[in-house]
Amino acid sequence: MSRHPLPKRSLRDWFDHLASWLETPQGLASCRRIQHRLRSNGRPATPPVREFRGARNISIWRPVGAGGELAFERPATGPFGDHYAACQRFTAKKAPATSRICFFGESAAAGYLYAPGLTPAQVLEAQLNSFGRQGGFEVIDLSRTNERIDTLIETVESSLQLDPDLFVVYAGNNWTL
Repeated sequence: MSRHPLPKRSLRDWFDHLASWLETPQGLASCRRIQHRLRSNGRPATPPVREFRGARNISIWRPVGAGGELAFERPATGPFGDHYAACQRFTAKKAPATSRICFFGESAAAGYLYAPGLTPAQVLEAQLNSFGRQGGFEVIDLSRTNERIDTLIETVESSLQLDPDLFVVYAGNNWTL
């Protein structure tokens, strides 16, 4: 059995060709099928969750039902891992007398290379709560690697569903690219 050698192309040409294919509906559909197969790994699909009327995604976090209450959950980590976001799940309803802070940004804010063990949002929450204020502070980490200004704006707008008291934006590190 003979193999047909691939035509000689530079690596850049191959990546450009792949990117062009992924921009097509067929390429995107194929990629999603592969992604689904890799994620399921032979396990049954996740059962559907109760949808909440009017709730919408906050960036990568999807609205889900948690004991009859609205929560947001990020998709499962891919088979090769990711550095997309450390915060896995958070509830929409905040605790009484708690100040809720939504924390936004890209890789530096997400704690790239230290997350999920240590992130700036975790440090901020610990520092604020060290003052011993009644009710305390809750910092919801909505930072993620590769954040861009257009998606950041959408994330901030959709985070209003969480009834935040304050926004902290730590971004702009990669925007000159």
